[in-house]
Formats: sequence, structure tokens, C-alpha cells
Amino acid sequence: MFKRYTSRKTAWSIAWLCAACSSPVADTGQHQNPVHNPTEQQPTEQQVQTAAPMQPTTTATTSRAGAPSATVSTVSAGTPAAGSGGASPSVSAAAGAAGSAGSAGTAPSAPEATLEIRGDLYTYVFGRRRLTLDLRHGARITRFGLGDQNLLTGPDVDMVNFGSTFWPSPQDRWGWPPVPELDSEAYEVDGSTDAMRFKSKPGMRAKVAVSKRVRADKSEDCVDITYELVNSDSAAAKWAGWEITRVAAGGLSFFPTGQKKVGTQLPVVDQGGITWFQHDPAKISGDGQKFSGDGAEGWLAHVSGRTLLVKVFTDVMPEAQAPAPEAEIELYAARGYVEIEPQGPYTELEPGESSSWTVRWLITELPAQVPTELGSQALVDFVRTFIAQPRP
Repeated sequence: MFKRYTSRKTAWSIAWLCAACSSPVADTGQHQNPVHNPTEQQPTEQQVQTAAPMQPTTTATTSRAGAPSATVSTVSAGTPAAGSGGASPSVSAAAGAAGSAGSAGTAPSAPEATLEIRGDLYTYVFGRRRLTLDLRHGARITRFGLGDQNLLTGPDVDMVNFGSTFWPSPQDRWGWPPVPELDSEAYEVDGSTDAMRFKSKPGMRAKVAVSKRVRADKSEDCVDITYELVNSDSAAAKWAGWEITRVAAGGLSFFPTGQKKVGTQLPVVDQGGITWFQHDPAKISGDGQKFSGDGAEGWLAHVSGRTLLVKVFTDVMPEAQAPAPEAEIELYAARGYVEIEPQGPYTELEPGESSSWTVRWLITELPAQVPTELGSQALVDFVRTFIAQPRP
């Protein structure tokens, strides 16, 4: 694959919020150099370990890179932290624009979250939601959905590009294929269950190490993922966090339009202050096409069927983003899948220093009255209301 369009100790938050409603539900990328094609292990019942619920913590984040800091509480399974609101301040403020079409409802109470360990597969179970992380394949998230559903694509679609992974940005510092130590090689487990981290080896082509921590929250029906980038070089370096999530073909991706587009090969549509991309595999040429640009309000949504996935994150000003062709929001479309990709602030790290980035995932079945076509104001209103709704 060709290069894709892709202050010390800076904290940045993304959220993928998770709740269930009661209602029904310029450069091209070229994929090459396949890596190990994992197959899930099926252990015996005796091999399954169930971990106890984790204890709450609080993470400080910035409101928008370069802006005054604000504090967002994130809670793992167990008792919620005081003041936990479930959305970043920048997103909550934007929710006033939400209309009356469709109600996000009230997040239902969910059972205690548990961690099931089956060989190298770590599955966080909270209510109907399941998130599976594959330790031996870059601690990549290979499953996320409601019940038996999985919104993420697997190696049957693309042997290299599947699930949800994490890279350092900008890509032109390491090229292609992805840095194996960070993307596809086995991670180590560090810490006890309530503070478990999955840690990579330092990269050879990108001189950083990555750690990932997953925290399932029963009160807010969400999963928080904290990424940490550690500078393993002997000199200072600037990096941005970059989350790449592959979802099935044919969906609708959208986000509030920002100040500028950096580059696009995709037929995106700007309408009503929202940038839309409807994936049609028949219209994707070559090995894939890319969009990169600034966003606003700090969220990126995707609809697959009647299922809505929202990533909520602290908005990053254009001047605080990684240099072009990178940007705060990126979309990559191949014929078999779409990548939805937010990036954090471009942060300088001295040798041994780190930056952290906490991610929350939210998924819900859309009410029947909310249309899911491109340009649907009711859909946008639903997302804004859903993000902003108070949570205990």
C-alpha cells in the first residue's frame, strides 16, 4: 500500500458510547504483504477465566487541543465515579442543536462487566455488548457488537486490514506495511485485572511503543480504551494517536464538517453542516480511496443496517493536527470494508515520555422512526441527543 491520506504528557479522549434503545432496531492505498491470518482459539470450558469487575478511575482530558483543559470522568465496571457525564464537554455543548426527531432514551442498567480470557482472546462482556481483543495479533479489537453481532470485519475480508487497530501518525514516517511490533505482533499483558494493560515492543520503523487498556462500564453502558504512545527513540519526536476501525461494506459514515479538507478521493457530500460518505463497493476504484479533513464537535458516526456506532472525542484544532496529508478525521474505503479513523493532537515527546488517549465506544440500535439515508437530519439529531444525554 502506498502512503495513505492519511506537550509533553498530553491526554486526549475519544468516546465510543454504548447503549441499547427499546425501539427496534493525492494518494491511493494499496494492500500488500499479508500478515499472519489469525483464527480464534476454541478452548475447553476449563480454559476460560472470568475476571472480577474493575474499579473506577478518573481521566483528565483537554477540551480541544490548545484550549483550556477540562476534566472528563471515565468509569470501569463497578460503581461510577462522581461527576461522570459520559461525553466530552465539547460534544455536550454541541448537543443543543439536536432536534426532536427520535429519542435516544435513557441508558438502561446493565449487569456487572466481566472479562473472559480464552487463550489469547480477551472478551469484555457487559450486558448485551461484547468486545474481544486478540493479544497475539497486535492486541487488535476483533469483535464488537450486541449479542452475536460483530460490526468489525475479519481476515476473511482482508488478511491484513481487519478489526480495530492503532498506529502512530504521520504515516510518512514509517510507510507501509504497518509497523508489525505495534499492529500485528503479539503484545504482553501487564498488571492486575483492574489495571490490565496490553503492551507492545518498541517499533523498529516507528520508534514508539504502544500500550492499550480496556475498561468496561456498567453504569454508562460503554467501553473505554486508553492508548499510550511512549517515545522509544533517543531524540524528541512528535506523534499523534491514530485509531483505525474497519467496518463492513455498504454503510453510511458522517461527521460535523470542519474548517478544511486536506485531501479526498472519496465522493463525500457536505450537507447541512455534516460531511457524509455512503459506501458503494461498485464505485470504489483500484485498491481503495481516502478522505482526510478537519471535523467539528468531536464525533464521527457510522450506520450499518439499523446499528449506530459513534466515536466521540475531543475536537482538535487544525494547527494542532499532524501535518498533511494527515488530519483529524480520515475515511478509507476499499471494496470490502470502510475504515473510520480519528486522530488526536500532534504531540512532542522527549525520549521516554508518553502521551495517552482514552477511547469510548457507543453502539445502539436505532429507533424505527429514524431514517438512515444520507442527509437525514433526524439521524444527526439523534446522534447529538444520544451523545449529550445525562448518564448516572
